Amino acid sequence: DVLILDEPTNHLDEDMIRWLEQYLRRYRGTVILVPHDRYFLDQVTNRILEISRGKLYSYEANYSRFLELKSQREEMELAAERKRQSILRIEPEFDKAVELDSVETRMGKKTVELHGISKSYGDRKIVEDFSYIFLKNQTVAFVGPNGCGKSTLLKMIAGQIEPDSGTVELGETIRLGYFAQEIPEMDEDQRVIDYVKDIAEYIPTRDGRISASQMLERFLFTPDMQYNPIGKLSGGEKRRLYLLSVLQIGPNVLVMDEVSNELDIPTLAILEDYLNSFVGIVILVSHDRYFLDNTVDRIFAFDGDGHFRQYEGGYTDYLEARKREKAENSGADFE
Repeated sequence: DVLILDEPTNHLDEDMIRWLEQYLRRYRGTVILVPHDRYFLDQVTNRILEISRGKLYSYEANYSRFLELKSQREEMELAAERKRQSILRIEPEFDKAVELDSVETRMGKKTVELHGISKSYGDRKIVEDFSYIFLKNQTVAFVGPNGCGKSTLLKMIAGQIEPDSGTVELGETIRLGYFAQEIPEMDEDQRVIDYVKDIAEYIPTRDGRISASQMLERFLFTPDMQYNPIGKLSGGEKRRLYLLSVLQIGPNVLVMDEVSNELDIPTLAILEDYLNSFVGIVILVSHDRYFLDNTVDRIFAFDGDGHFRQYEGGYTDYLEARKREKAENSGADFE
C-alpha cells in the first residue's frame, strides 16, 4: 500500500500531529510525503529526496541526519569545484545561505503589558484574567489545540479586538508588526517590488540601511521575480511576500500567528535566523515544533478554561516538562 501526503501537518494542532506521527510509524506500507514540518520529518522518515539546482539527491536519513549528509555533499562538491577553478579560473554559483540582518528600531523602557485581560464568546472562556509583561529581546510562544483561542489572544495584543475586561498597554516607542493567518488582499496587477516600496524604500539594520530590492533578494525573490505582477506568485510566495511586508515596516515587536504555515524550509531557515538576531520582542502562535525549538525561550500552554501554564525553553523543553508532570501525577509517561 502507498500513502501520499501533501503538507499533512498544515493547520493540524499539536495533539493531532503527534497522533499522525504514531500512525505513520506503525503503517506497514510506503509513505510519500511533501512536508515543511522538520520535526515531523525527524519522527517519521527514513529516506529524503532533495531537489537542488535541477538535480535529485537521495539520503537514507531523517531530517537531522539529512542536514549532516547534505553539508558533507556540498563540501565535497565545493572542493571539487575549487580544483576545477584552478584550471578554468571561473567563479561558480552554489546554493547560498541567505543572511538577513535584523531591523533596528529603538525600544523604550515600557514594552507590551497585559493587565488582567479576559475574553469570552458566550459561555466559552478564551482568556481568563491573564497578566504578563513582555521583556525586551524575549520570544514567547502560545501553544494549544485548534480553537482554544490562541489567535484571539494575539489579536488582542495587536489591537485588532478588545478584551472584555483588563487592558493591553503598549509603550510609546513600540512599533508593532502583526502577521495574521490570513493573507491580506493584494493587487494582483501590482509589481512585487512596488508592493514592498509602498511600505518603505529602505529599512535600517545594524549594518546600515538596505533597500526594498535587497530585502526581497534576501527573501529569495530574484530580480526577475521582483518585477513580475503579484498575480504570478504561488500561494507560498505570496505568504513570503506578506511576511516581508510585515518586516519592512521596521517593527520592534512582532506578533505572528502561524507564520510557518505554507512557508518552505529555506524560507523558514531565513526567518529563524532573522528572529534569532531580532532586537525586540517576538510573540507568536505556531504548531511547528522545530521552529519553536529554534526560536522561542518561553512557552505558554493553554491549560483549559482560559488559563495558561508557563514553561521555560523551546518545544522540546516544554514536552519534557509535560512528560515529567504526567509521570508525577499518574506514574505514566506522557505520550
